[in-house]
Amino acid sequence: MKLLRRVGTRSTLVIAAATILAIGITSIATGAAGSFVRIGKRNAAPGTTAIVGSTTGFATRQSNNTNNDGGAASYGCRADVSHEACLFVLNHNGGQVFQFSSNGGVNGGRILVSPPSGKTAKDVSPFTTNATGVATGLNADQVDGQSASDIITATKPPIAVVDANGVASSNSRGLAQSNAVQHTTTGTYTVQFATDVSKCAYSATETTTTDGGAATAALVTGKTDTLQVVTRAGGGTDGTGPTAPADRPFNLVVNC
Repeated sequence: MKLLRRVGTRSTLVIAAATILAIGITSIATGAAGSFVRIGKRNAAPGTTAIVGSTTGFATRQSNNTNNDGGAASYGCRADVSHEACLFVLNHNGGQVFQFSSNGGVNGGRILVSPPSGKTAKDVSPFTTNATGVATGLNADQVDGQSASDIITATKPPIAVVDANGVASSNSRGLAQSNAVQHTTTGTYTVQFATDVSKCAYSATETTTTDGGAATAALVTGKTDTLQVVTRAGGGTDGTGPTAPADRPFNLVVNC
């Protein structure tokens, strides 16, 4: 079947061909069902467009060969919270659903959420899951730079476990990092903590097992992190009675 018939001059043929081309372009531009996808143009469709492949690789692939700029794919929708998500992916056969890979980047990506009116970022969650297993590489090992054991230790009261020579035991915690305990004179010690203890309650207990003793603690004048402990042998087996200071082991506990 002939699409064109030469009628009259060459100009008539050109006009007829241009009219047919315009009709074809118009049908594609309106996005009629069955129309071709226009490369490099915005395509509008009245319904769902399905691409079903039969391949051992990917059914579709989107890539951008421009170096240093330009993305590969962008999706958008206007669904509310009660309807479908903008992006839905389903693996029908038990395999992985997604994989994100970065080559040479220092940040794998971001999940950005604009809170609804009257809410802040603290009121919204980046995502939810019904899975409760361990996510390798995602489980938080530290919070604010502290591990779980550090956090548990931080909830325990500071304590100095000191022998008669003024040496702190490894069971001590919350002390200054170096030279925390000083044996200043007979029966007298100073203990420096890592934090301010001036507003805390504290108690010292003489811990010798050979005879009764006593220990007292007081804040060192001009210091907020250091306590002085004085140990005494005691006047009797029960540790009572005025006696001179004597070197004795002790525990010093601080409760803030």
